[in-house]
Amino acid sequence: MVFDRNHVNLNSLQEGEHLIYVAHYHWWYMAQAFINLILFSWFFGWGIYTFIDATIEKAVTEVAITDRRVIFKRGWLTLRIDQVNIDRVMGCNVFQSALGRVFDFGQVRVIGTGIGEVDLPMLMNRPNDFRKALDEARDRHMGTIKSLQAGD
Repeated sequence: MVFDRNHVNLNSLQEGEHLIYVAHYHWWYMAQAFINLILFSWFFGWGIYTFIDATIEKAVTEVAITDRRVIFKRGWLTLRIDQVNIDRVMGCNVFQSALGRVFDFGQVRVIGTGIGEVDLPMLMNRPNDFRKALDEARDRHMGTIKSLQAGD
């Protein structure tokens, strides 16, 4: 998976941890915010509020897969970080509507052992690429464990 490391600001990375994939919001997320801004600004500033809210949410949300874990960090004034270690990931589900299939956006739910589920943002760009990267990270991790066990 290719991404631009210069535009990634993940403060959640640990020493020696390597990024595999960084997820982003789909362009439709901000398009909806612009539509609300144009159509509903007259209604007690509702359009302005939804536009600012969407802009801030997009700016402060980080979704990434590393060689050790899946990270979902969101929040500005209050912070919430959901993470699942790669060895605890059982799999993931991708949900796409008909429009999501056409424009390649959707929602991903990461399923872990013992921790339940982590629901990632609704309008994630290229959710199937995220799923493939997660499978790749799990396979790498399992390969590393097998090679360490074989070396013992």
